[in-house]
Amino acid sequence: MQRAITDLNERLGSTPPAEAGGGPQAEGAVKELAKGVDQLVRQMRAEQKVVREWVDEQAAQQSEVASVLKDLAAKVSRRG
Repeated sequence: MQRAITDLNERLGSTPPAEAGGGPQAEGAVKELAKGVDQLVRQMRAEQKVVREWVDEQAAQQSEVASVLKDLAAKVSRRG
């Protein structure tokens, strides 16, 4: 996604406004769109980071629970 935005910005910079189809208004609109997409990509990455951290925490807790359950099962089998 980031690469596509960069390519779009490069094309806008190298294409004369008359050839871009619509002149300065269209160029401004496309640049605004590119900024919006870039902001969306940044936000999605931040949210993905939060989700990854949450998943890592859940995996660690699950591992701890499994360890406790194994210890408990071993103690119960020794008594029984």
